[in-house]
Amino acid sequence: MAESTSAPGSPSGARRGDVFAGTSASQSCVEAYSAQSLARRSFAFDGSVTGIGATDAATGMFLPVTFKVHRWFRGGSAESVTVGLPNPTGGVSLEVAPFGIGSRLMVSGEPRFGGPPLTDPVAWACGFTRWHDAVDAEVWQQSFN
Repeated sequence: MAESTSAPGSPSGARRGDVFAGTSASQSCVEAYSAQSLARRSFAFDGSVTGIGATDAATGMFLPVTFKVHRWFRGGSAESVTVGLPNPTGGVSLEVAPFGIGSRLMVSGEPRFGGPPLTDPVAWACGFTRWHDAVDAEVWQQSFN
């Protein structure tokens, strides 16, 4: 599926597919994205970005991103959640992040160091974090039933 060229952070929902397609965050995937592999994720939700923090100083790997949750598929029930999203550059610049305030994403992943789903949660790249669209939302709903 081709990626749209709408501006980063666009809340319009014009983009489709993997949020991190074409970035360094998708260069080494632990597992290929599919409905079956998605169903094994510890947490999954549909949410809109309300805040982006500074890059993890220790590793530069994750940006703490806060979401207003529209729908939980698995792992939580809170109205908002902060999740570490892969930093597409490994550096400190937020300007290259493909998402921004208002972006609506479907996010899935695992707790960074194990434990309950939302204990230091990190989103997975490689298709497991996607731009929101109705087709993918239906796939996610079916995967988590």
